[in-house]
Amino acid sequence: VSQAQVLRAMEYGDVFVAASELGATATSLLKDAAAYEGPCVLLLAAAAAVSGDSEWTAFSYDPRREDTGASAFVAEGAQVRKEIQGFLARESLLTLVAKKSLPQERGADADVEGDLAGGLADASKTVTILYTSDTGHGEECGKAIARQCRNGGFANSSVRCCTLDSFD
Repeated sequence: VSQAQVLRAMEYGDVFVAASELGATATSLLKDAAAYEGPCVLLLAAAAAVSGDSEWTAFSYDPRREDTGASAFVAEGAQVRKEIQGFLARESLLTLVAKKSLPQERGADADVEGDLAGGLADASKTVTILYTSDTGHGEECGKAIARQCRNGGFANSSVRCCTLDSFD
């Protein structure tokens, strides 16, 4: 298993993912993973195997951090490999797009009728993500976009992610 393969698990959003050297940090990550109520993917490497490797980035991705407003991704060092930087850039871009597409909050002085009309208009906003794939990458990307929409403020019920063949 390579670090790039472990990295793909982050695209699902609700998976605890970590890559670390064996030692005290690994023990802490194992405890965090055991406490996580969901799937976990851990890559633990011997220090001798990754020492001096410019392609190695020790990190953890814990979706529970987002509940407190913190970033789910935390790198242990200053150097972050290109694939991880690319993933984080995509996540940030999708979040910005989702937030920009959300309806603006209304002021406290808006009338009741206007609030009702606005609420009904906002409720009708849905996102449908269609994907098709032979390798599964299209599905992963579609689910990542759906997750970003949900994290960006769209209601779970208003985000639909399905195969192109099943769309009616």
